[in-house]
Amino acid sequence: MASPESMEPHAALKERIIFGALENKIAVTRNILNRALTMRGENIDAQLDDLWMETLSSVPEDEDRFMEFKRLEDEDHKLTEESRQRETLGTSSLDDQDLDNGEDEGNRQKHEAEAIRLVELKIENENRQKDLHHSDKNHSIEFLTNIELLIKNLKRKHKQVEILSTPRERMSEKAVLVMKKFFRRTLTADDIIETRLQDPFTIVLFIKPERFEKMRGKTVRGAFYEGTPYCLIKAGIKGADSTIAHERVHALADGVIQLKNPNKTLISDLDRIDKISKMPSGESVAQAFSKGQVHNMLDMLHGEMIAVGKQAIDKNFGRSRAYENETPEGKLLRALGFGQQDFEFNRFIDVFSTAGQQTAGVLATIDAQREKYKDSPKMLELVNQIGENFKKEFLVMATGVEKAARVIDTMPAEMQADAKEELITLLCFLPPTKFRHAPDYMRAWSRAQKSSQQGA
Repeated sequence: MASPESMEPHAALKERIIFGALENKIAVTRNILNRALTMRGENIDAQLDDLWMETLSSVPEDEDRFMEFKRLEDEDHKLTEESRQRETLGTSSLDDQDLDNGEDEGNRQKHEAEAIRLVELKIENENRQKDLHHSDKNHSIEFLTNIELLIKNLKRKHKQVEILSTPRERMSEKAVLVMKKFFRRTLTADDIIETRLQDPFTIVLFIKPERFEKMRGKTVRGAFYEGTPYCLIKAGIKGADSTIAHERVHALADGVIQLKNPNKTLISDLDRIDKISKMPSGESVAQAFSKGQVHNMLDMLHGEMIAVGKQAIDKNFGRSRAYENETPEGKLLRALGFGQQDFEFNRFIDVFSTAGQQTAGVLATIDAQREKYKDSPKMLELVNQIGENFKKEFLVMATGVEKAARVIDTMPAEMQADAKEELITLLCFLPPTKFRHAPDYMRAWSRAQKSSQQGA
């Protein structure tokens, strides 16, 4: 007799399998982050090790595949190192030898044969890794690799916190040193009004408003500095706790989720596309590169989109503010069917805070570059395409998050807080170009929760 699963419609079965795998990953990640944020006392590293082993044991069907991948990865590193040593040994020994000597020629052939053997072993190893990835339909290797990286980063952060917060009376002095040496930021101990050991992985520095504005600008409320445990907060702002929560997301995800300003490399990237387009047969390559450029820039917004996601939901994605500030002309044009897309875009730019500001910055740079390429029609067309596609994809990305939040609004009140946490964690897994799938996931999650409650 056929099992109930085999009798399911294919589409429903596929959705259930994909949803189940993703739901499990989100549950694991939420557990890790919740536990990490509440860790206290000594032996934080041991607690993190226990959490990692607990995570592996929670996915036994994925653990073996992941451990095999790690073994192959270690083997690949050893082969790479052996190849490097062989190459150095072979070059240095043969440089000092008389190549007319038959024995020396034999040594050369032996070194070459060994080098070829190592290359063949590396290729075989890489093929086995590819096969393992290909058979990993649930992307469990990538997931566990990121979780392992998250645990390692938390250990590194904790070690930094221990060093930078001991003794407590020197915390400001050490912060000044780090900011000057690694970020070229002018800061004095007097500029730091308060130091706060937020958790085992984060140090919050409250900075005098005038100094903070010189460092970061007047519109910025807080800032996280990559590679450190420091979150700097502008002293005296209202709602400081939400700003701290925003920056702590960056601190925890540091090194795992991208946190870059796409505008910083845009001009050099456009120059590269221009050079490629002028090469023989370079037009098609430039087209492909420009499409990839849009996705790369969206990926750079990932960390900021996640960090501000909950605030955007709580603010109803800025709808009230957008409608209140709309001009009579704007209302009339929208009523006539014009300008709706620009209205939505500007609303998202406002509510998504730093991610929105960076998006606006990209489009401003695109506008400025049009003048530069006005005498190069093909390149100008590519620049226009990048600007149009980036704006369109940002709208799709932001709309996906908003539609997912609308799904949450339809859920019973007692489910909504948990659903918001589920959505934010989901966004950690989905690349920004896949945020459009978030509403479907939240609908499936809602059905699963209701079904579980009915079966209880």
